[in-house]
Amino acid sequence: MQDITSDNETEAAIDNRQDAEARITELRNLILGPADATGDDITNQTISRRRASAFAKRLSDDELDIRLFTIRGAGAQDPVVLETDDHDRALNRRVTFTVRSSPR
Repeated sequence: MQDITSDNETEAAIDNRQDAEARITELRNLILGPADATGDDITNQTISRRRASAFAKRLSDDELDIRLFTIRGAGAQDPVVLETDDHDRALNRRVTFTVRSSPR
């Protein structure tokens, strides 16, 4: 609990709470675009970010407020399968869309 003794402190406390809530919302809603491991790290990061952004654009076209989501590229990190052939690489080129409700 924070003791508040002035209007300035009240405003600061409100701003701090709003900032904290914004960070919580950002962490709870995520569009993540992994890539396969065929390119170098920079290329994979770029491609995966573009994939996540394209998905976010599609959601925006459907009138979902994408400001509520963090959009990230994951590069080739965290594959769902080991890549031994084209089929496996295709499985790792995906978008992960995570939405969690905030406790009230």
